[in-house]
Amino acid sequence: MKAYIAQYQKKIFRKEATFCSFIVFVGSMKTKFLSDLAEIRFGINTRTSDHGNIPCVQGKDFDDFGQLQTAGLSYISEDQCKDTDFLQPGDVLFAAKGARNYAVCWTGQLSKAVASSTFFVVRNFTDSVLPDYLAWFLMSAKAGRYFEQNVKLATVRTISKKVMENLKIPVSNANHQNDILQLSLLWRKEKLLTTKIQHKYDYLIRHIEPS
Repeated sequence: MKAYIAQYQKKIFRKEATFCSFIVFVGSMKTKFLSDLAEIRFGINTRTSDHGNIPCVQGKDFDDFGQLQTAGLSYISEDQCKDTDFLQPGDVLFAAKGARNYAVCWTGQLSKAVASSTFFVVRNFTDSVLPDYLAWFLMSAKAGRYFEQNVKLATVRTISKKVMENLKIPVSNANHQNDILQLSLLWRKEKLLTTKIQHKYDYLIRHIEPS
């Protein structure tokens, strides 16, 4: 058992060292305003319909791991949409309304869909930034602090388009961005696996029967 604990501690130490090196690296990057890197659009602002045929993605439709949950989707009619409203693979959705701000990269999870006005839709990126990298940075602690300092507190907690446009994005070459994304992906996989293991432990503990 002691050997196992020591091995696990070394594993955690290596991960912490890797993360620290990336934090230092990201902090040294040159920055650009988001408005100089991509187009920022509002999601569609319309009422959903029981007779609609186009999924309208809401803030509640993504779980904590950024996975689309299709069970409770809302719909609108296609005649309520413009061509530019339809989501395209590579769009980044940022939930700017409500207490839960998060970003996901749209990969075409649905063949035809639009985003509700809960979201900003970021698209038409320059070659300087990868969509997945932007989604990662929008979820970072640094971006979170910026949003907290500039959030509009009204009936609904809102981040304005101007605040989005003025967000400074650390930019490096595509290889460095991909390195960060790979590290982030490994972390997400481990977090998901840890959650599954924890659920199994919870089940086992609850169902232990004394002999």
